[in-house]
Amino acid sequence: SKSFGSATTSAMTWVSRLFLTGFASTALFGPLVGRLCDSNGRKAGTLAFSLLYSLGAYSTKSNLLGVLLMGRVLGGIGTSLLFSAPEAWLVGEAGEEGGGR
Repeated sequence: SKSFGSATTSAMTWVSRLFLTGFASTALFGPLVGRLCDSNGRKAGTLAFSLLYSLGAYSTKSNLLGVLLMGRVLGGIGTSLLFSAPEAWLVGEAGEEGGGR
């Protein structure tokens, strides 16, 4: 068993749960987020990514477990948007201006 200073097993368990919450929300909300991004526009998806990920990052300042969990969920949804919206928006804009090739 590893020792991490004065961290208790309970605290380490919650840290790992918080960490996994972000990955789980990315996996669960990814397909839905992709569809919403396609229907509402990729620029809107990119702006939503910025907002959600910023809120997730800001939540790390809290000492409340619920706020931390919600922040990880928002960060996970933002990550789903990150992997689809900005690149698709850029490719779409380049195609409209005829600058791709």
